[in-house]
Amino acid sequence: MIETLIGSWQRLDPGDLSVIKCGVASAATLLLAWNLASPADPRFQRLRLGALSILGVLALGCWWELGRFHYPTYVQVHEHYHYYLGAKYFPELGYTRLYECTAVADVEAGLRRQVTSSWIRDLNTNRLSPGAAIVSNPADCTTHFTPDRWEMFKSDVDWFRSHRTPELWSEALVDHGYNGTPVWAVAATLLIPNRPVNDTDILLLALLDPLLILVMFGFVWWAFDWQTTCLAMIWWGTNDLSTYLYTGGAFLRGDWLAFSVIGVCLVKRGRPALGGFALTYAALLRIFPIFIIVGLGLKSAMRMWRARTFRIDPAQRAFAVGSVVAASLLVLLSLIVVGRGLSGGVQAWEGFVANSQKHLATPLTNNMGLKTVLSFSPSTRSAVIGQFWIDTPWDTWSEARHRVFEQRQPVFWLLMVAFVVLLARVVEAQEDWVALVLGTTLVPVITELTCYYYAVFVLFALLWRKWPWSGAALCALAASSLLVPVVLRSADDAFTALSVLTLLFVATLTGAILFPIDTTRTFLSGIRTDSANAIYQKSAESERSL
Repeated sequence: MIETLIGSWQRLDPGDLSVIKCGVASAATLLLAWNLASPADPRFQRLRLGALSILGVLALGCWWELGRFHYPTYVQVHEHYHYYLGAKYFPELGYTRLYECTAVADVEAGLRRQVTSSWIRDLNTNRLSPGAAIVSNPADCTTHFTPDRWEMFKSDVDWFRSHRTPELWSEALVDHGYNGTPVWAVAATLLIPNRPVNDTDILLLALLDPLLILVMFGFVWWAFDWQTTCLAMIWWGTNDLSTYLYTGGAFLRGDWLAFSVIGVCLVKRGRPALGGFALTYAALLRIFPIFIIVGLGLKSAMRMWRARTFRIDPAQRAFAVGSVVAASLLVLLSLIVVGRGLSGGVQAWEGFVANSQKHLATPLTNNMGLKTVLSFSPSTRSAVIGQFWIDTPWDTWSEARHRVFEQRQPVFWLLMVAFVVLLARVVEAQEDWVALVLGTTLVPVITELTCYYYAVFVLFALLWRKWPWSGAALCALAASSLLVPVVLRSADDAFTALSVLTLLFVATLTGAILFPIDTTRTFLSGIRTDSANAIYQKSAESERSL
């Protein structure tokens, strides 16, 4: 029996795991819907709680691919290559020289033919360029290094190259580079030892994210309860947007999520200053968590506008103090630590801003959000024009996405403003922690992020106790994220459809809170009433016949 189970586990592939995840998310959806239908029935309460616990633990394991770990390695070498080298050699590489210097190191290692025959992304423009052009002037890279640092960099590149196949190594150089903020780089710089990379160091760094995620779920349990924690684990572990494939086994790619959730939990438990500090740290790690804070800002603005005063609630004032302290301290640290001095730190932030602007202008097939939907056209799908290009691969597709969005940009602004007004009305009457969670609804409306950042939707699990129907809806969204790619094979088709589903989710959530109509319970009570009436009528007819 045990040997059979081990054999089945060893044969587990990504398709099998997707089926298991979909089963867990679907079962959770039905379980929570059942709880909506008969919430006061005590006969099945223990069964429901037990089932929710099992599904939560199973979902937690599903995110880690039930121990198959990238089939089968735990460490995400691709991610470590970008973020380990990007942080360790940031003074030399900045945001634009990682691939260029890697290619030069490859040439010095005797791989000139492989480099010159490949496409490599030029991180100055985000466009693919021939490898021969990238390495045409090696001094553009090497002059930024001291001789000792260049030798260590080449040694580190050798280590990463030796842990990838030639095909996967070539694929690494067409990704989108190192994108950590200078604040993110503070922790990374302090954690990375100043010696050549080795297996042990990489493994220890890869264990930081699991620790942070478990601490995050511990805070959810502390601030809410274990049932809410199980629901949060179900979204996090079963959705197909933020899977282990992207950032599992990586280096501090889950820190922003952990501090976002921890910040909301601290506010929920009456510690707004610490909550403000944690959420501001999250925002300085990945920028877009700032929209969580905007949710509370909208509430405060609406209250001040209603009262015709600039005075804010004491708890919100404490939150603001925590945010200001975090921003001041962390930005100062980034100026000192990352840039090796104040002037270098300022240059680091300038480089980050330029790098972010470049990425915002670069369409990706796994982007999601309202902008993704409005940029989509059946005639310019990647399945239709993706193989056609003029100067570099995908340039025709990228230009088409820009062109379509420009034509529809007024619609984008109209919908965005309308949603912000709706959200301001919604958060006005809510508790501070609820306003923070609802700020997350701005993420798909205003931003266009790669799919794995939708792990942030774990925050919506915290609303389950307040609005029980939201839990079933969140689980249904997780299940649908696994089903859509089965039907739509092309990446931009699938992620456009998933963007529509996430937008429907956040619009329905905010609209239902503003206009609270418990349609589910009304419908179910109607069914029960109709059934009782039918039974009564049959009984009356039987009595008349007698």
